[in-house]
Amino acid sequence: MSDVINVVEAKTHFAEWMNRVAYQGQRVVVERHGKPVMAWVGMDDLARLEAMSVPHNVQQQRLAALALADEARAQIRAERHGQPMPDSTETLHELREGRTHEADLR
Repeated sequence: MSDVINVVEAKTHFAEWMNRVAYQGQRVVVERHGKPVMAWVGMDDLARLEAMSVPHNVQQQRLAALALADEARAQIRAERHGQPMPDSTETLHELREGRTHEADLR
């Protein structure tokens, strides 16, 4: 359970609250006008929070990217009426040959 203090208490007794958080593992919610605006947590709590949030965000980004790729593949298949896409290596080779040919004509 977190202690809840107001901004004036936080300013007035900052060193005391800092010691409680840093050395006793307390968590403190600071309120302004009766609304929570921030929380003080120890470094161990912060490390746990960061460890939980970073992989989760990366995982969400990866899943979103995969979903976009799936949508793009489905759209391409529909546009090509189910015909498979040409090999990308072959396509790149043809594009390079076309550019080389255009450069030779100049």
